[in-house]
Amino acid sequence: MKMCHRLIWLALFAVFPVGLLAGNQTPSVDVSRLANIKAAYVYNILKFTRWPENLLPEQGKIRVGLLGNDPVISVIEKEMAKRLAQQRQISVERISEKNDNYLSVNGQPFHLIYVGEQLLPDPLLESLRGEETLLVGGDDLFVEKGGMVSVVYDPSSNHVLLKVNLSALEKTKFVLSSQLLAVAEIVETKVMPL
Repeated sequence: MKMCHRLIWLALFAVFPVGLLAGNQTPSVDVSRLANIKAAYVYNILKFTRWPENLLPEQGKIRVGLLGNDPVISVIEKEMAKRLAQQRQISVERISEKNDNYLSVNGQPFHLIYVGEQLLPDPLLESLRGEETLLVGGDDLFVEKGGMVSVVYDPSSNHVLLKVNLSALEKTKFVLSSQLLAVAEIVETKVMPL
């Protein structure tokens, strides 16, 4: 298990220009570094998820939608479009909060949607319900309300944590790798699931 944990961390820091958080001695957090670390987690979620065969295009790009306006979104937008996942290029696109259908833009579905911190109105969560889009959020409430995966900062440990709602994932055909699950905290839905 420690080896899996080390592999995930090596992958995180080898892929994104990330520095460590300012150690345990400092209560303040470098927001830019935190955004880089969280974005690296989102990228690794994209890489280390087994996708249903019919969802990813044989040729073409993996489409990532970004909803909200937190610093992580800017890093994802800048860094992820330069990378490959699942042997495909990644296309990153912001989603307007005024959009009627969050799961696609211009008729093209998103494969992963990242929902920024504190963007959790219930109608938004309800509109994200679907079996063909991996939903990743930026705070605890996202998985507690039925989202699939959250990447959150825990100030008590000064670490970024991966939280997974297995009951929400089981309703889809996505399978997170054992490497991701080994470093994740499993969370149960506390309110109506997506």
